[in-house]
Amino acid sequence: MKDFLFFSGIAGFAFSLAILAVGNPWRRILSWVDEKLFPHRWAEDLPTSQRGGAIRVFAFCPACISFWTAMAVSAFIYSPSRVHIVGIQFIPGLLLDGFATVGIIWTVHVTLTRLGQYEL
Repeated sequence: MKDFLFFSGIAGFAFSLAILAVGNPWRRILSWVDEKLFPHRWAEDLPTSQRGGAIRVFAFCPACISFWTAMAVSAFIYSPSRVHIVGIQFIPGLLLDGFATVGIIWTVHVTLTRLGQYEL
């Protein structure tokens, strides 16, 4: 049950920040920081879809947010990999938890797309 809460909580948090309206302040702040750090990527002659650097991409990417969030939660609160895999070291456990959540995010994305997410 703890594993389900770990993965579903991080997936919901990542989707909320990257897609939903509740994440608008987060995306706006990170886009502003990105614009200040990478001004050449925000040129007026670039199409809107191609503007922004790595920080803006991170702000709109559920998989990126879930990876780093899972690593932080795994380091400080609960780590499914260190509970289920005996003898796993700290860093590999963090990476495994991060990549597992990215896999779950990808599976949710593919499932929702197949069910017609964009046709609503």
